[in-house]
Amino acid sequence: MSSESKIDLADQALSRYYKQCNCQYFDDDGHGKFKQWVDDNGFDTDGIEEEFVEQPEESQLIEVDDDFPSARGTTLSKEEMIEVLRKCWTDPATAYTTDITYEPIEIMPNHWDISKDDIASISQILQVQCSKIFDSKFQEDKSILKLLCVGEKINKPYLQFICDSYSRDRVEAEYTGKKVIIPNVWTQSNSHCKKLRDLKVVKGANANTPLDDAEGAIKSFFHRISPQLMLKPPQKIVDSLSQTSQQIAAAIDFVYSLVNNQKLAVPFQFDCTFAFGAITEGQEMVGVSDDEEEEEDDTDSEDEDDEKMAFEDVFGNIKDRLSHEKLPFVHTAINDDGNKDSGSIKQARAFKEQFNKFKTDKVQSDEFPQRHRFCAVIDRRNEDKGKGIMEDDELIIYLPPENCQKFPKDHNPMFYFGTSRACILPNKGYNNGDNPNDDITHKDAKKLNNNSKPKQMNITSGIGCNGAMLLLSFHVEAQDEIRCYMYLNGQVLRFLPGDIIKVLPRFFDSKFGDNETFPESEEAQQLIDEMDKKLRDEHFMAFYNAYKSSGK
Repeated sequence: MSSESKIDLADQALSRYYKQCNCQYFDDDGHGKFKQWVDDNGFDTDGIEEEFVEQPEESQLIEVDDDFPSARGTTLSKEEMIEVLRKCWTDPATAYTTDITYEPIEIMPNHWDISKDDIASISQILQVQCSKIFDSKFQEDKSILKLLCVGEKINKPYLQFICDSYSRDRVEAEYTGKKVIIPNVWTQSNSHCKKLRDLKVVKGANANTPLDDAEGAIKSFFHRISPQLMLKPPQKIVDSLSQTSQQIAAAIDFVYSLVNNQKLAVPFQFDCTFAFGAITEGQEMVGVSDDEEEEEDDTDSEDEDDEKMAFEDVFGNIKDRLSHEKLPFVHTAINDDGNKDSGSIKQARAFKEQFNKFKTDKVQSDEFPQRHRFCAVIDRRNEDKGKGIMEDDELIIYLPPENCQKFPKDHNPMFYFGTSRACILPNKGYNNGDNPNDDITHKDAKKLNNNSKPKQMNITSGIGCNGAMLLLSFHVEAQDEIRCYMYLNGQVLRFLPGDIIKVLPRFFDSKFGDNETFPESEEAQQLIDEMDKKLRDEHFMAFYNAYKSSGK
């Protein structure tokens, strides 16, 4: 093993330790503290080995970081610092991975000490980083802004912890046949919300309590950022649920491999779209009760009139769109042996091979995908040479337009939602968002003249594509912090692997192939077990499992 590779591996191991301590490890240029210290001081492998032999108080290794963190929040002794470094040096592959204990975050009264300056600061960040969702109504919404400020204070996506916990409890209630949960009922049964009710904070006249703000933020999230997924869709996808689930597993395996095998890969965003070719009539849209309905809001999701429109393929010629907008891409068939049941392993290999080709031939950057967003389409539509659709399923990996491609400095978690809302697949003439019609919805496009047909519109996370699109948006911060959001009909749900049997069967035609029996199959459970190992967001799961609603 070369000096460089061993130092790099130790650097990555130490980064995991810092992540456990909730402390920043990499600088703005992606340089880790250990690697930077080694370079600055001219050490090689032999020199580092000699420093481990020295007594802790004599070893230069204690200078790696003047503020060396502790997972316990206490000050480490020099001996303890050396032991952390020694573990990273001697066993970099496993150091601070499976042995990490994740505790649920605790919200303290001082976290809710939100000043006007705090609100102004987070507002300015959102205006710059996610202008597509940060509109005038968002700016006036103090509840959601407060939870974002709390998240800044604890360095965790607290707003998402709350909203995703609600979403997951809602799915579980629906799946187990319990009464549908609405926010003001959920906050009464969720353990974390009960703690918020008892939290003693200083508040001014007419100010909300933390519990009031949490409840308001949940409702605001699903108005301002993305509508919550309705679990009884008006259309159903006419395609194979088992094959789609295999490809979902392949996408998750691909993301997992990037995080674990590529130096300095994180953070990055990967938006993977599934394009389907046929739908059938489903049920009336149901998902929130009359008591939960709020006033109309200006979201991009399709309303009831949209859902009743006749099916029309919105994607058109995908490769032609990308070529017109001069966006680099690679593509390949992923069922080229004629066997669409070849499983997720082969398709995961196709993801990795095409990504490597894309990175080498198109992007030509050693650091990619760090601090970048990139996209893929799995085209499952039937062959149509006029639209450039292959006989087999096709994987297309590409860069999105520049206005939603690169990460800003110190990105806020809302940045990820803003990029997906800006563009998934651009229309011809999108021109990095300068086209005044780039935000039109499917319904609006139908009303415009023939020069703005739906198949020429900008596709975003808020566009339902007549029920024929499934989007998985991966927000990747670290090996143990991979958030995945699933969009269907322009609506969002925090995705967990079990959703291939709890949620997706509701959106697929049960009469197609083995869709009716797949949820109960051994294959489905094997896929879930496989994905559970790789789609990890340990801090959220510690929070969710500690505080989940009783469902009563």
